[in-house]
Amino acid sequence: MITSRRILEINVKQFGTGKFIDPKKPAEDDKKRAKAALEYAKSVIAKGACGVLILDEINVAVSFGLVDVKEVIDMLKSRGEGTEVVLTGRNAPREFIEYADYVSVIENVKHPFDKGTKPRKGVEW
Repeated sequence: MITSRRILEINVKQFGTGKFIDPKKPAEDDKKRAKAALEYAKSVIAKGACGVLILDEINVAVSFGLVDVKEVIDMLKSRGEGTEVVLTGRNAPREFIEYADYVSVIENVKHPFDKGTKPRKGVEW
């Protein structure tokens, strides 16, 4: 007999514009959205509202100057037991690597981009 049950609730909140950011000159709107995302993450952690919080591409946001390393570290230090935080993106700051429980690098072996497929909404972004 096959049974199914719901054991996980996933909520996705996107704060970015969905457009690429110029790393040398991020727009003010990008900075505001990154700040709003970090404030939202802080509130989720403060409430203990989830078991796993994934801050997708936050490492890139830090490397572009959109988010401050110290603010992220302070947020991580404030989390309660039972809350795992995953920080994704290239160029993880040294401080994140020192503080993190996990650091991974995903290497592309095969990807539709290789055949010229454009980024797809809901898949790559």
